[in-house]
Amino acid sequence: MPWATSRSSVAALAIFGALIAAATLLAMNPVAQRWSGDVPLLGEQARLMLTGRHDESLFLSWYPPLALVPLGLPLLAGSGPTYAFALAAEMAAVAAIGAYGVAGAGRASGSTSRDLLLYGALLLATAALVVWRYDILPAVLMLGAIWGATARRWTAAGITLGLAAGLKVFAIFLIPVFAVHAWRTGGNAALVRFLSSVAIAGLVSLGVYLIFPGATPLDLLAFTANRPLQIESVPGSVMVLLGALGMSSVEVSFGSFSFNLVGDAATAAPGVLRLLQLPVLLGTLTLGSVAVWRAGRSRGATLVVAVVAALLALLVTNPVLSTQYVIWVLPLAPLLPAWVRWPLVGAIGLTALLFPWLYSGLVELEPLPAVVLVARNGLLLVAWIAALIWLVVASARDQRSSDERPGEQDGRPVMDPEIRDGGHARQDGRADGGWPAQRQGQDDDPDEQPQAAAPELP
Repeated sequence: MPWATSRSSVAALAIFGALIAAATLLAMNPVAQRWSGDVPLLGEQARLMLTGRHDESLFLSWYPPLALVPLGLPLLAGSGPTYAFALAAEMAAVAAIGAYGVAGAGRASGSTSRDLLLYGALLLATAALVVWRYDILPAVLMLGAIWGATARRWTAAGITLGLAAGLKVFAIFLIPVFAVHAWRTGGNAALVRFLSSVAIAGLVSLGVYLIFPGATPLDLLAFTANRPLQIESVPGSVMVLLGALGMSSVEVSFGSFSFNLVGDAATAAPGVLRLLQLPVLLGTLTLGSVAVWRAGRSRGATLVVAVVAALLALLVTNPVLSTQYVIWVLPLAPLLPAWVRWPLVGAIGLTALLFPWLYSGLVELEPLPAVVLVARNGLLLVAWIAALIWLVVASARDQRSSDERPGEQDGRPVMDPEIRDGGHARQDGRADGGWPAQRQGQDDDPDEQPQAAAPELP
């Protein structure tokens, strides 16, 4: 669609320009600059790695080695402020490319310009996190994987998801949901193509370790497993609020590259969270996979909700919930049903308020930042629960309606574009506010139903 492509290009240019302007203003703001120290630190660590001094660097304890690509590329421009601006320009370009992913994945589900507008607004609100970190890159790659999956481009979906996992480990946990989508939609051939593409991208990512003798993925695993309770985690935010209100004694210390809580409860919390995280994540992935398997015309929309539900399950049960982690779900927020979208948008907005504007007060245990943090985490929990309810309702109704559709009963692949939500129930099986609606005996067999053209990847 030339008009849609033109719309995406305009949005991409506007996003790039707005983020560059925001990065320039942030660089001149003393409040924001106080929390930009990670940028030169990351640049220096990347420089040590790329100049053969990896034994002096902690980089591979913090990030997978593939992260050297986005964090090392700006070193070509220079160091100090030049490096910071080059990194900001790189991440602004990545975010701008994400506009094509939002439009492409959204076009398969009947999106309009509002999705691009919301995407741009969220990026601008969280500009400090977008341009001073590299989390927007794996997030956009994950969006590309969803676009590829809904367009039945299994190789593209597998490679982009595999690269996302090579940059940030969170994407590994999404493989089961994508695999179920591929198998249900395209059968064994699609599943093999998808998983083999993920494996190839994963081997490339792991292969980077060979460049640095002595370094292994165990370094990253050990660092992650031993991190203390971070101030922004769900239980951490409650402790911070109680401490800010004088209802308990809590201390803040800096270590493991984050601000953490000190005390008996804070010491015990990470172990409890890790015990909870596995069953919570497995349960969420199972529910999402079942919903994707049972979905008919709404399989693309169900995939988006299932992915977001899994990511939120990971975040709310993690001992570390750094502000930039919400960037992982930002590109998907415009594509969600309304009941899941708006709590998540609220959480992203409060995160933008916290960092960098209220972060000094947060680490000093002031009441207002503590209240904002608790509200942010509360909205993340609400969005996760809403996603789970949506998946349960969708799964139940899709199961009932599949009993009337022979094409579903015999397991033939089914994939049709769908319209996500709107002011009335439509033939995509969705109702007001984005909740799944009962289908009226529609035949989803692609041989019998006309289909919209699948969106093309750029």
